[in-house]
Amino acid sequence: MRFNSFVLVVCLLIQGAAFSAEKEEFSPTPPTFSKKSKQQVKIAEEYLNSIKNLSANFIQTDEFGNIQKGTIYLSKPGKMRWEYTDPHEILIVINDRDMVHFDKKLDQISYFCSRNEFINLLIKENINFKTDGLYVKSLKYNDHILRVILGKKGSPGSLTLQFKKDPFQIKKLTIVDEAQEHIDITLLDIDHPDSLKSSYFEFTDHKYLRKKRY
Repeated sequence: MRFNSFVLVVCLLIQGAAFSAEKEEFSPTPPTFSKKSKQQVKIAEEYLNSIKNLSANFIQTDEFGNIQKGTIYLSKPGKMRWEYTDPHEILIVINDRDMVHFDKKLDQISYFCSRNEFINLLIKENINFKTDGLYVKSLKYNDHILRVILGKKGSPGSLTLQFKKDPFQIKKLTIVDEAQEHIDITLLDIDHPDSLKSSYFEFTDHKYLRKKRY
C-alpha cells in the first residue's frame, strides 16, 4: 500500500515502525569493520554528541517524488519540534513528557506517550550506537561524505545518517519502512544556536489550550 510521505514520517516518529535503510535482507549479525571504519563511526558519534541545539529547514521527499517542506528545532536532552508548512500544516512537538501531533487544517490534536529509536537517537544527550540498542549495519565514506546505516538489534530495520565533511555536519536522513517505502529528509541552513526558546517545545498553538490559559 502506498503511503503519503508525511503520513509515513508521522507513523515512524510516533509508532516506531521498523526501519530499513536499504532494500536488502536483514542480517542479525553486525558486520566487522576495520580500524579506520570504526574511527569514522566514532567521528559521527562525537559530532552528534556535540550538538546541544539545532535548527534547520528541511525538504522531505518520498520515492514517488512527493515533497514536503518545513523547519525542525532540536534541543538536548529530549526536545524536538517539527513544523510542516508546505503543503501540509502539521506541528509535532516532543518534550520530556510526551509527543503532540497537531493538524492545523483539521484542527485536531493527538497525544502520544512513546517514541521510537529514531527520536531517542537524535535527542539523546550522550549517544553510543552500541549501547543504545543499535548497531552499524553499513558504512560508506570518502574525503567528502560519511554515510552510516544503523540497524536496531532484533529488527530488520535501520536508519541512514549522511554527513558532509569539511566542516563535518549532518545533511540527510533516509528512512525506509517495513513495506520498503522510503523518505529522504535533507537539512538546509543548519544552525547551532546557544539556546532555543523553551516555548518551541511546549504545545500552546491550539485555541482551546489558549483559552484555558486565561
